[in-house]
Amino acid sequence: IGMGAFQTCLSLEELSLEDGKGIIKFGGNIPNVKNLYIGRNFTYTGYNENRKSVFSENDNLEKVVTSMSVINIPDYAFYNCKKLKDVYLSDAVCTIGKYAFSGDLALASFEVGVSVKNIGAEAFSDCSGLLNFVSHSTIPAEVGTEALDDINKLECTLHVPQVAEIDYKKADQWKDFWIENDLPLRHKVIVSVDPKCEGMGTVSGSNGYNNGDIATLEANTDEWHRFVEWSDGNKENPRTLTITDSLIIFAKFEYIYNISSQPSENSISVSLNDSVPGVEYKWYSLDLKEDITSD
Repeated sequence: IGMGAFQTCLSLEELSLEDGKGIIKFGGNIPNVKNLYIGRNFTYTGYNENRKSVFSENDNLEKVVTSMSVINIPDYAFYNCKKLKDVYLSDAVCTIGKYAFSGDLALASFEVGVSVKNIGAEAFSDCSGLLNFVSHSTIPAEVGTEALDDINKLECTLHVPQVAEIDYKKADQWKDFWIENDLPLRHKVIVSVDPKCEGMGTVSGSNGYNNGDIATLEANTDEWHRFVEWSDGNKENPRTLTITDSLIIFAKFEYIYNISSQPSENSISVSLNDSVPGVEYKWYSLDLKEDITSD
């Protein structure tokens, strides 16, 4: 997304970067958005001393939500967004970069999922108004220099899973909070398409789930392909699971038909793996005028 792409969109209040793979590269900032949904990882190529990230220095941004496709929050991602109040980072986020939320004076509620492992230096410097910090991880994230020091620990409550309370009370910078062990145990579920079946279908069900929750996994495809099974051998689709641990599972697909060529015989054979209800199949014969190659 090039420099200045949204420069004159003065009334833009909501921006949704839909879920997907790969990285969005921003060449310029987006100055006026109020509510932001981020569905994939992003980087900023227009760095300078005055503008450190695509969303930094945004005077209107109030809420940020990320999807299960976002793994990293870049350095300076939301630096000096003075009206930013609420942040929810999904259970897929592993790292929060240095100065990511530094200077966000209005930040009152921050929630991060089960996967966070590292929080960069001064990530929350000058966030003195923070009232609730929710961490679903059972292992306290490693924190960089003064990452949490500017949070007013007398006013801000740290909410953690019950099983993790002792570890947080021992961990550097975390131990200074008033800690409430009022969170249920939470698990990360990643549902994906088998790499060998890319382009054959889509899946849903990736999310963070509390222990004992029911998750619904579903694989969808078109008239040219069919769902075969999940990577654990189960063939139900859609499928429900009681979540008691973190899970990574793949959906396998195949073509409904197979085409093979026999160059030596100048012939093509077509076989049908399976038929789809409601789809009509017609067979055609071709008079081959040229030799068939292996391609």
